[in-house]
Amino acid sequence: LTDTKTYMSRLYTRLGEVFTPASPFFQIITVLTEISELIFFYIEDATVEQNILTAQQPESIYGLARLTGHDAFRGSSAIGEIKIRLNTSSINEIAGDAITIPANAVIKSNGNGLEYILRTNNDLFRIEKSNANYVYIPVIQGVLESQTVTGTGLELQSFNIITKQTDNDNVTVSVNGEKWEKFDSIYDMKANSKGYLIKTGLSNGLDIYFGNESFGMIPPAGSTIKIEYFISRGSVGNLNHSKDLTFKFQTEGFDSMGNSHNLNDVLELKCTVAPIMGADPEDQRHAGRPAGRRANWRSK
Repeated sequence: LTDTKTYMSRLYTRLGEVFTPASPFFQIITVLTEISELIFFYIEDATVEQNILTAQQPESIYGLARLTGHDAFRGSSAIGEIKIRLNTSSINEIAGDAITIPANAVIKSNGNGLEYILRTNNDLFRIEKSNANYVYIPVIQGVLESQTVTGTGLELQSFNIITKQTDNDNVTVSVNGEKWEKFDSIYDMKANSKGYLIKTGLSNGLDIYFGNESFGMIPPAGSTIKIEYFISRGSVGNLNHSKDLTFKFQTEGFDSMGNSHNLNDVLELKCTVAPIMGADPEDQRHAGRPAGRRANWRSK
């Protein structure tokens, strides 16, 4: 920018009159200068993030660790248990003989404000009006999300699923609606195994890998591959020392006639096992590189 000003001053003797910060040409030069600074910043940042000893971003560190053969731990969600039953004072408000709760219904903790999901292998929970006993249900902290990709029919096809922090273990993959099995290595899969591998993403999120017919089946071309996972808050979801173990339903229920109901009004909910065992992702200092070698170029 200084060289440009010097050149314009030498070319035009009336620099202060025709080449000022208010002139269009000066503004164009200023914008080009700022764009050039950004370009050099990205070049420097890319160079730094490609070195495992100097990388700063978590996705870069975990991805570079993958290249060295280390699959970084992505964290885990807190798990617990609740019990529910019909509120006797609200039974008459429910048409039919039962209240139905959708699968993966969401409850929110009044203690930490996080969402927890009711887990079931069925499509729904059905609470009979004639049943006065509690129903015990496991819960897991997190937000359930899914992404869908299309099979290519090629050997060893892989997909990168860009996500935030996900639970390390609670990931399911289904092909054309059928759930496939997770394996730790491709050599663990037989030729007819409907299986897949999950690794921490080289760039970010999750990497999903399928077989090559000799080891694991190949999803056919055009098949619908659905990946479900939990966005987890790790250790923040633990409530083992919380004084407030109360929850509120965020999901509505339905009676036998299809009428919707606020589940907080018709159900009693108590926490029997406080959600615990939530863990944060692996410490970046331990993800495949020596401790104490983090770069301080930005501070300089």
